[in-house]
Amino acid sequence: MGVTSLGDGEGVPRVRGPVATHLRRLWRRRRFVAALAAVLVVSVALLQASFVPALDRYAEILVNLGASFLGVVATVLVLEPLIERSRTPEEVIHSEFPYKMFLTGVDTAAYHLRILGAWPYVMDHPWRARFLDGLRAAAERGVRIQILVLDPDSKAAEQRSRDLDNQFDVARVISEVLQEFWRLRAGLPDRVAAHLEIRVYSLLPPARMYRWDARAISSFFPMGNWVGSDIKHYETNMSSRLAQFVDEQFELIWHDVDTVSLDEYFRLSLDLAVPDFGFLSTSQEYVVHDGVLYVAAREIVEELYRLQTADPLLRLCSRVRGFDRGEDRLAMEVIPQSRAPRVRDLFRRKYGPASPLDGGGSLLALATRPRAGQP
Repeated sequence: MGVTSLGDGEGVPRVRGPVATHLRRLWRRRRFVAALAAVLVVSVALLQASFVPALDRYAEILVNLGASFLGVVATVLVLEPLIERSRTPEEVIHSEFPYKMFLTGVDTAAYHLRILGAWPYVMDHPWRARFLDGLRAAAERGVRIQILVLDPDSKAAEQRSRDLDNQFDVARVISEVLQEFWRLRAGLPDRVAAHLEIRVYSLLPPARMYRWDARAISSFFPMGNWVGSDIKHYETNMSSRLAQFVDEQFELIWHDVDTVSLDEYFRLSLDLAVPDFGFLSTSQEYVVHDGVLYVAAREIVEELYRLQTADPLLRLCSRVRGFDRGEDRLAMEVIPQSRAPRVRDLFRRKYGPASPLDGGGSLLALATRPRAGQP
């Protein structure tokens, strides 16, 4: 099932690079630029004329005139950006999410991008390809990118689905979005990927945020509304109270104990202490279902079989919601796939065509052992 198209159906313009964007802006303002250039030429000519011996008697006047013209140029260059900025209202209310505006913000961001929502609006079609290209280019420019996406298996995702009258499968949509982000990040060089940070959270926040540098678009999660239809989107500067409030919520969720990195969401790190053989460290695909960790781990099963170890000590090295990091009270059971059709479906939803169980991989079930004296 593909992602439902929730956009306004407009065509996506061709993405322009920063040089092309700058040249286009200059062309639109060619009369202003031509006048400014003419004043600059006159200023330089007057200053040069003041050094001509035949014009010594007028040297002081020429210098003053040249300096005055040069001052006009300098003043315009300083004041014009401030005037242009003052034309941007402190707050603009949009009845629909301004896809093109935000995508342009991604294309031109100089230092920071932040997104907080169930999943980014711009991952819907037809905006997805341009957005992913924009993220890649921004990461290559060194822009710090932080994206928070809702855990598709969380209670908050179930609540979001109910808010939308169960008109489509929210968990499947978010899973597909996370797979796209995983593929994008995996295809980037390490130095570029370091600028693209994506985390998966489990508590539904009060508001969304789409920030580029010092500008942001914020909106609140309503109850019982179709995505984007009856929602007001507030475009403000980051100095506004609304933007600061949502940015604070972003920080709280980003650092929440149940928020995990994209790597931790897709890969589970385990240490297995095998008697007489030391530690076996591994990283595998996994899902959580009914309080049990299911790990696709053919190599673990084969290694334990080779070592003839039935009950190794297991320790979690990743953060998994509902389990303690460093947990060493784990019972392990190898189960046939025929016993877990629901688990196979969860693997397919989480990993898509790359599901490790579709290749006949072995399946481990890991559950927490009760402590001594506990039932």
